[in-house]
Amino acid sequence: MIRRYPDCSRPYWILGLEYYRLGRFSEATQFLQTHLITPANNPFISDDKEKFMTYHLLGIASQDPDAAIGYLNKARAIYPGLVQLNLDLAKSYIAKKDYAPALALAQNAVERDPKSMYARVFVVHIQSETGNYQAAHQVLEQAVKAFGETPELKAVKEHLNKKEQTP
Repeated sequence: MIRRYPDCSRPYWILGLEYYRLGRFSEATQFLQTHLITPANNPFISDDKEKFMTYHLLGIASQDPDAAIGYLNKARAIYPGLVQLNLDLAKSYIAKKDYAPALALAQNAVERDPKSMYARVFVVHIQSETGNYQAAHQVLEQAVKAFGETPELKAVKEHLNKKEQTP
């Protein structure tokens, strides 16, 4: 498709998705970035959903937290209400050890989706990374009340207790 339609964005997007699916993030990034700068012209049409997905995948595939944050913020501009996007963005801030925005994003995810155990675990992790163990335990207790003593929450509790006792 790229040989036949080199001036169309869609073939680059499809190839980027395939490389991403295979875990070949370097190649995926190359083709997804080309997709974004190539005009969305016939015979294939690109839309906001495709751009969102491209930015989201580039954010996840990026090895550079600052680049990931840029891509994920562009994805949020297209579809701002997605909980998973907030958590993916929080991961990038955690990688930079920039915990204030990571915590705000994770807490926003909990507010938007109170049934997300994953979002609550993010808040616990960030609170423990900042040394706020009391808040981490409170959120963990709320999660246990909401979801029960799941194996995942037991593991989080064990990890939190070990981290709290380590000087």
